[in-house]
Amino acid sequence: MAKVGEGDLRWIVHERQDGTNVNNWHWTEKNCLPWVQGKVEQAYKGARLVEAGEMMLEVKEVSHVKGEASINTRKGKIIHIYELDIKLKLKGTVQGDDVEGTFTFPEVSFEQDDDDQEFDLNFTKGSSKSISSIKDSMYSRGGNKKVQSILASVLKDFKTLKGEIKEVKEVVPLTAAAELIGKGVALERVQDSAKSSSSNTDSSKPSSTTTTSQPSNSSTTIASNTSETINSNKDSTGKVKTRTFKEDFKFRGKPMDIYDALTNQGKIEAFTGSSAKISAEVGGYFEIYGGHITGKFLQLMPGEKLVQDWRMASWPLGHFSRVTMTFEENKDGCVLHLTQEGVPDEEMENIKQAWSNNVFERMKRLFGFSFGYNPF
Repeated sequence: MAKVGEGDLRWIVHERQDGTNVNNWHWTEKNCLPWVQGKVEQAYKGARLVEAGEMMLEVKEVSHVKGEASINTRKGKIIHIYELDIKLKLKGTVQGDDVEGTFTFPEVSFEQDDDDQEFDLNFTKGSSKSISSIKDSMYSRGGNKKVQSILASVLKDFKTLKGEIKEVKEVVPLTAAAELIGKGVALERVQDSAKSSSSNTDSSKPSSTTTTSQPSNSSTTIASNTSETINSNKDSTGKVKTRTFKEDFKFRGKPMDIYDALTNQGKIEAFTGSSAKISAEVGGYFEIYGGHITGKFLQLMPGEKLVQDWRMASWPLGHFSRVTMTFEENKDGCVLHLTQEGVPDEEMENIKQAWSNNVFERMKRLFGFSFGYNPF
C-alpha cells in the first residue's frame, strides 16, 4: 500500500474541466454549525428539567455552542460530522431559595452514542442544602436524561438533512480557491467568488504585458494575476495593525504524530488537497495551498515545539506573523497550544477558521486524530 502523499500520479483523480462532481464522488463539505446552534437554542429555550412541589429547575439560556458540524459526501455517501462543546445556564428555586448552575456537554462527538453523551452538572448559587437537593432530583426525577434526550433529538434532526450538499458547477481557479480556503472561507463563498470573477473578466482583464491590481479595502479580494494583494489596514505611522491569536486544539494522537503531520510534505498535501513545498529544517521554507500560505521554519523540536514565520499571500507585502506551537501529551492524547503573533487586525476571524476548519479538522478526519480514536 502506498504511503500517504506518495501515490502514483497516474491514479490521482484530477478535477474535471467542467467542474462537475459526478455523483458526489469527491469529498465535499457544507458547514452546518449555524443550523445546529439555532436548533439547540430553540430546543432548550425554557425547558423545565425538574418540577416537584416547591422545587423547580429550568434552562435559563444556551451559553454557547462551539465546535464544528458539517455534512460531507464521499463516493456518493452522505456523512454527518460534529464535534461540539455545549453549555447551558440553569436557574430555579428550592423552597424559596434561588439556585443557578450550568449543564455542559464538553465533547459531543459523532463517534459517540447521541443518547449517552458525557456531561458536567455544576451549581454556582444556592445554599449547600438546596444544591444537594436539586442535584439529587436531576438524577432521580430524570432531569439529566431530559437534557440528554433534547440534544439527541437535535442531532437526530441534523442527521436527516440529506439534501444540503450540492454539486459544484463552476471551476474555481486554484490560486483563487486556495487563497480563500486558506483564509477559512466556506466552499459556498469560494463558488460565489468564482461567479463574480467570471462575470467581470471581460471588463477587468489586464494587458498581456502588465500585471495590475486595483487598491481594495477588502483583505479577501482576489488578484487573478498576482499572488500578493495590498490592503490599507495600517496605523498613522504606516505600520500594520496587528493582534495575537491564541487557541488550544485537542487531538486523539501522540504529540509526535501531530508534529509529523504538520511538517511532512506528503501528509500536508494529503489533508489540504493541494500542492505544498516543505523543507522542515531551521531556516527552511514552506508553501501550502499552492503557495498562498508561506513562511520559514525557525525552531523544530520534534513532538515538542514548532516555531514559524507565517503569512498569507493576501497580507501586506513583506508582513509575517510568528506562529508558535507546543505539544502537550495527556491521558486523552495531545493538546496543541497555538499562539500566532502579528496577525493583521482584520484577519483574526479568518485565521481562526483557517486553523480550525482547513488545517486541524482536516488532519483529524484523514489521520484519525478526532475523539473516539485512541492510539494508546
